[in-house]
Amino acid sequence: MMRKVAKSITFAFKQNNKLCTSRQISYGVHIGNQQNDLKGQYNSGQLFIHKKLGYRGVVLYPCQAKIYDDRDISVTPDGSLDVIKLPAEEIYYQVLVDLEDTSMEGAGNEECIFMAQKGELKPQILNGFGFVAHEDMLPYTSTVSDWPVEHAEFENFFTYNFKEVPNCRPRAHLNNWKKKCKMHLQEPLNVYVACTHGIKVTVMPSLVDVIPILDDQNKYIWVYCIRIENTNKEQVQLRSRHWHISGGPNQTVNGKGVVGQEPILNMNRPTFQYRSYVELHTSNGYMWGAYTMEKKNGDMIKVKIPVFLLRTHDFLETN
Repeated sequence: MMRKVAKSITFAFKQNNKLCTSRQISYGVHIGNQQNDLKGQYNSGQLFIHKKLGYRGVVLYPCQAKIYDDRDISVTPDGSLDVIKLPAEEIYYQVLVDLEDTSMEGAGNEECIFMAQKGELKPQILNGFGFVAHEDMLPYTSTVSDWPVEHAEFENFFTYNFKEVPNCRPRAHLNNWKKKCKMHLQEPLNVYVACTHGIKVTVMPSLVDVIPILDDQNKYIWVYCIRIENTNKEQVQLRSRHWHISGGPNQTVNGKGVVGQEPILNMNRPTFQYRSYVELHTSNGYMWGAYTMEKKNGDMIKVKIPVFLLRTHDFLETN
């Protein structure tokens, strides 16, 4: 008898050593067999389930990331930054994501925004493309004949055969796309992490546009992806946000919730991811802040948002 599960962010489970999913229906459907975590690097075409956000995807290519611990970056009294310790280096992956899976509440719509290059009028927004840390990959082999990832680009990037291992083999089009991607995106990626009261906040910023205002002045548009993870058993709810923004006139921003929501983080759904943006009038700046979280008993706690750098030269020098 198939195990009944509710549709949720943690939709993947094992039944008779086979991975199952409740993506569209309330009864589990076998999707494949779990593989052992790899200590080395996953190759293009590796199928995976995101351990924290629950969606399925396939690896496009690996890339380097610098991980900044918030304890190693401080804001000095004069408003400048002091980086105490060099960042750690880890493997991340540019991935293609199942668009139906990311429609689940809290999963966050994975997307990449490429800066406009010469001859392009505006940034390109690509839905279903994202970055995943090596430690968040749950690798598996598919046992179903249908495409394992619901995305229009899947067939362009890979051949697929569920009877072979690996299931997905890269096409030439993927290499061409990778070259274009490398021109648009920063590498290594900059990832910023803070943990307060057992609640981990991870930020990944990206420069997406530079808009001329005057002859000698530009406006810089940044998008930042934030993931909030409750590692405790106790439920919390995000009630408000408080931001400090340095980059032109210093700003302080306060508001209720995030992106119109006040997400609840508990053992059943411990992770919430969202995207937002900020405009700066200087080429370099930084942000930091805090969330106010409410416990089930009504107590309020402050959860730190790590300081993260907004440096245009990290992007423009590589493009």
